[in-house]
Amino acid sequence: DITYHDSEENAVLGINALISPYTNTNNPQSVYARILNSVSRCFVSARIDLHVTDIGIITPSDFQNCSIADLPFGISEFDLTSKIPEILNGLNPNNYNFSFHLNQEHAEMNTNSLSTSFQNTVPETQQIIVRVEEISTQCVGFVPLNLIIIPLPDAFDTSLFQCDEDGIPEGFTNFDLNQVFDDITGGAPNRTI
Repeated sequence: DITYHDSEENAVLGINALISPYTNTNNPQSVYARILNSVSRCFVSARIDLHVTDIGIITPSDFQNCSIADLPFGISEFDLTSKIPEILNGLNPNNYNFSFHLNQEHAEMNTNSLSTSFQNTVPETQQIIVRVEEISTQCVGFVPLNLIIIPLPDAFDTSLFQCDEDGIPEGFTNFDLNQVFDDITGGAPNRTI
C-alpha cells in the first residue's frame, strides 16, 4: 500500500493521507510517500519533490482581420503563425512546437490540428486554442486565440457628371472627386477614401 502525506511525520504515523490527484500548495513543494508491506506491515517513507515549470507563454491579443469580399460574410483568412511571437513574449521560437486547434479537447489530445493558413469556420468571431510545447521539458501550455472578423465598410456605386466647360469639346474636364464622398460611403462616419 502507498499513501502520500504533506509531511514526513504524517507519513511515518500514517495519518492525514493526501488524495490523488493532488494540487500542490507551494512551488517547489515536498510531499512524502509511505510504502507499506501489507503482509509484514513494515513501511518506509520517501520524499517526492514537486516542481511546477511555467513555460512562459501569454494569451495574445485578439487577431483582427478584415472580411474578404469574395468569401461569405464574416469569413476571412488568418496566418496563425503571425501570432506566435506575441504568444512567446520574447522567448526563442526554436525551443517550442506549436499547433492550432478548434477546441481545448483537440489541443490537449494534440489531434485535428488546423492549417496555419486558416479560414474561420464560425462567422464574425471564433476562438481557437493554441497548443505550445516546450521541446526541452515537454511541458505543454494552452492559450485561447480570438479571431475577430471586421466587416468591410459599405460602398455604393455612384456617377459624377460635369459639363465640359473649358471651351474645347473633347470630353475631358477636371472633377472634384471628394464631392461624392457621402454618396460612396452612404454618409457613414469613420471612413476615408
